[in-house]
Amino acid sequence: MIDNPLPDQVMEEKEAFYVNEQFEEHCADTAKEIAKNNNLHPNYYDDFIEFYIEECRESDRGYFTFAVTKSFSCDSKYIINIWWDHNKDLYETKTPFIS
Repeated sequence: MIDNPLPDQVMEEKEAFYVNEQFEEHCADTAKEIAKNNNLHPNYYDDFIEFYIEECRESDRGYFTFAVTKSFSCDSKYIINIWWDHNKDLYETKTPFIS
């Protein structure tokens, strides 16, 4: 009897999809926490989260290095500033932060 490799392949694809989904959820949760802790205006949350997830994907380590601090202070605000520098021309406001 010949083994059918298709079920194994399907399971591997489902597992890879699940792991990717979990990774994105973790990055999104981290980005939202960074946004809240640094008073990012809520109107910008979705765009910042999208940026953060993409940065995590592109990172060699699988996460955005600056965010791996427990204090979420100046390092995480730096991440928001990077995002803002890349995208400020898309918005009419001068700052992404709540006044």
